[in-house]
Amino acid sequence: MLLVALISIITAFFGAWALVPSLITLAQDYGFTDTPDHRKIHSEAIPRIGGVAIFAGTVIGVLSSCNSDERVGGYLLGGFIIFILGLVDDKRSLSANTKLLWQFVAVVIMLRVGDLSLFTLDDLPFNVTIPMGVAGWPFTVFYALCVINAVNLVDGLDGLAGGIGIISGLAMAFVGYLSGNAIAMLLALALSGATIGFYLFNRHPAKIFMGDSGSLFLGYSLATLSVMLVKNPSPVGLTIPLLTLLVPVGDVFYVAIRRKANGGAMFQPDRTHIHHRLLGKGLSHRAAVRTILGCTVLLAFLAIVPQIRRCVRPSSISYLAGAARETLRSHGGPAVTAIADTFTERRGE
Repeated sequence: MLLVALISIITAFFGAWALVPSLITLAQDYGFTDTPDHRKIHSEAIPRIGGVAIFAGTVIGVLSSCNSDERVGGYLLGGFIIFILGLVDDKRSLSANTKLLWQFVAVVIMLRVGDLSLFTLDDLPFNVTIPMGVAGWPFTVFYALCVINAVNLVDGLDGLAGGIGIISGLAMAFVGYLSGNAIAMLLALALSGATIGFYLFNRHPAKIFMGDSGSLFLGYSLATLSVMLVKNPSPVGLTIPLLTLLVPVGDVFYVAIRRKANGGAMFQPDRTHIHHRLLGKGLSHRAAVRTILGCTVLLAFLAIVPQIRRCVRPSSISYLAGAARETLRSHGGPAVTAIADTFTERRGE
């Protein structure tokens, strides 16, 4: 499994990384560039079809590592629709209703072909379990659409959406590994590898943007992985994938509610997203990105720790605690040894 996992992330990485330089040239030749306006941070036209590299790299990684599976088929089919939608929007600027319609189509296809839906929400805070029943399908569609558009809207600074995608993707891959969900793990690794390959060109100052073709596909992929982890084959709580996506999802809900409270349109573009507010506080471009990505890393860590505790046997925890205690005794003074004894004994209980 380790070899297959390495094949997934490495082929995806090199597939995306090798494609980006050609895309930069093509974007300039065919007008796929992002021109500056009052909402945007950059001051010159930047190529914005990096999503082609993310999509292509992900597909390469998936096809090189995954066996035929209905979940893989549903993910790729819906992902292709999302990718084409974003690519057309990067060129023609589609209306919000048109984009939402085709996002809905892609999500429904992914759920139907992949036989996925959130019919039960387990392991919620305070050990709450919610049977969704007939509401499972519409709730799953709503959740997926929220994640897709949240990632799309947070793509406002160099490396921001890509960084969130990498952190969330790797966290979901790790949770997939711990829960025995090989398909979700391999899909997450392919997505992460492709996004890393693109990210190397997207760090500030960016040479290329992912565009809607990339941000929509990235959001769609993270939503799909969330549903896969919650349902099949060894389910995990929705709080785990949702925590890794809390920054973009929380931001989009906050902004939408704030706009509505101020009497504006909920989805009218403005400069009230979290990255705009951080810049308004005086943070530099890099500092704002690092702050948001740092929060995402912390949330991802909080998401996977409960899964580690659940999957690792108590005997293994006791063994590791004992090993840690002996190491500290050998290399630390009396005070360190006393602290180590107290702490590791509690951890090993």
